[in-house]
Amino acid sequence: MKAILIPTDFSDNALNAAIYALQLFGPDDYDYVVLNSFDRPVSGDSSMVDITERLAEYSREAMEPFLATLKASIANDAYSITTISKQGQLPRLIENYRHRASIPELVVMGTQGASGLKEVLMGSNTVDVIKTSGLPVLTVPENGKYNGIKRILLADDGEDMDEKTLGVLINIMHRTNAQLIVTRVVNDTVSADPIGVSGSSFQIAMKDIPFASVHLSNTNVEKALNDEVERSKADLVVVAHRKRGIFDRIFHRSTSARLAMHTHVPLLVLQYERQ
Repeated sequence: MKAILIPTDFSDNALNAAIYALQLFGPDDYDYVVLNSFDRPVSGDSSMVDITERLAEYSREAMEPFLATLKASIANDAYSITTISKQGQLPRLIENYRHRASIPELVVMGTQGASGLKEVLMGSNTVDVIKTSGLPVLTVPENGKYNGIKRILLADDGEDMDEKTLGVLINIMHRTNAQLIVTRVVNDTVSADPIGVSGSSFQIAMKDIPFASVHLSNTNVEKALNDEVERSKADLVVVAHRKRGIFDRIFHRSTSARLAMHTHVPLLVLQYERQ
């Protein structure tokens, strides 16, 4: 079976993200891997060995109630859930999964946000995982509850996307029968050309999946997308992360490392690699 990787720091946000993932993808097709990472402080002191052992012990002990709460929240014994406590920095540990024989289909992470229209501030670990792992990442805000997915907004950056990039989105579309709204924000760097023209890799990948297309004009991409999320009542927002692409700046650690979204709307970040 395919795997979905769910990092946890044992917080309520992480638990909420794990519950969301299990409810969305179900018990039949996936192994769910719940991962806690721990890392000792940088020091040459030999006493750090003892600290590392204590951190490992804490990780294993804290995993037990986390898993118990997760299973109680789902109330379905058919799920395959594996827990791992591992030393190392989380972004590097997740990146290593990409080089295994069996690569996870998705990473699911919780994020902490503010209320109303305030910005969702992604933690540095989440940003680093998106930028370095090469794996699709689903971020679930602290108030994001799975109540089915009826409308998905795919933010189109004017460049083509292939079947490999779109794989997780297509999977979700088949599972939910959601309406897909492909939205392009037109500005100085993105054209107003038609979306998904016949013969494009995007159109080929989508096959018989219908979608609506929307063109918006705004120099502020994040604000335009946020407004369209509200207008369309989207349940999931999807962007493709490309190195040096238009959405890449969203994930930089600066004041622009924040995506203005309602805190109840999860964000799926696809990974595009030019062949």
